[in-house]
Amino acid sequence: QERAALEKAELQKKLDDAAARLADAQRKMEQGSQQLQGEVLELALEESLVQAFRLDTIEEVKKGVRGGDVIQRVTTRTGQAAGVMLWETKRAKDWSPQWVTKLKEDMRSASADVGILVTMPTAVPKEWDAQQPFGLHEDVWVTTWSHAVSLAEVIRVGLIDVHKQRLISAGKG
Repeated sequence: QERAALEKAELQKKLDDAAARLADAQRKMEQGSQQLQGEVLELALEESLVQAFRLDTIEEVKKGVRGGDVIQRVTTRTGQAAGVMLWETKRAKDWSPQWVTKLKEDMRSASADVGILVTMPTAVPKEWDAQQPFGLHEDVWVTTWSHAVSLAEVIRVGLIDVHKQRLISAGKG
């Protein structure tokens, strides 16, 4: 009877170990899938920005390098640098306040003038109206994928206007 109990315990241990390995494999697979989905969103954003803003330089931030996902260097029609937008994409279900903190740090590192978080419609700050297309949250712009290019257009115009005002002020000095 003791032998049967030991064999039963051994079988249970094998089952528990197998279940743990299966759960670990599923978690890794899910994590890889989420990472892939995030990369797809980054690439789609990058392509949309390239198509919409042919004068600007759109650069992917390489994997493993700190500094957002995409850098947009705004260029005027005369070829002058007018400002830098740093984009961070988040394909998550829920909002995380840490995203803003990290993006601000990345903005400083990249010398970016503006930071923009592109999230899923469910992953916006809690105090927001779900229908709000975009808005400023703690000095960082937040928008959803469907409004990203529209927001970029507005910010871009602002950066170019500020650049023009600086040139005028410098000329008067």
